[in-house]
Formats: sequence, C-alpha cells, structure tokens
Amino acid sequence: MENQCEKCKQNNAMIPVSSTIVECRNCGHRPTIDKISAEQYGEANAARVAFDKAIASGRLSDNPNKWNYAGDYMYMGIGAGDVDQFKHRLSREYIGGVK
Repeated sequence: MENQCEKCKQNNAMIPVSSTIVECRNCGHRPTIDKISAEQYGEANAARVAFDKAIASGRLSDNPNKWNYAGDYMYMGIGAGDVDQFKHRLSREYIGGVK
C-alpha cells in the first residue's frame, strides 16, 4: 500500500514533519530514513526521499559551503544498479547516490 504506516498499517498515514522525517498521523510512528521508500512515502515524493537519503548518508550535504551541497543538484531518477542519480545544475556532471 502506498504511504502505509508499518506499525499501525493505516493507509495514507505518513506525513512529512521535516525534510528528513515522516510521521504517522494516526499513531505517531517515525520510521528511520533507511526504511522510507518512494512507495511508502508516495511516488510524487521520490525525489525528496532520494535527497533525504543522500544527505543522511553523506553523499550530498545540506551545508551550502560544501562541494556536494544538495541545493546544487537535481534528482535524475534511479540509474544502473538501482542507485539514485543526481546531476549538478551547473557542471551537469552526475553523481551516484544511495539505494
């Protein structure tokens, strides 16, 4: 089921609390970022989930002074090996991400 809470099994229950946290509106459950998937969070939010995972893993950064600042990248979908792909908005170079 799309957007289903893994704890209470309520459908369409997960809502964003911040850029890296979702919470069940029914029971308050907050899954870890590694357990959040595009299917669980909603296909429309696949890019947000990918960015959140990449930031949490260190692939991208939320610090504007770092070379891998997430604000300079665009989400390009899932590439070879089931890896999230990001493209730099100026250089157009790709970097891989996390599963």
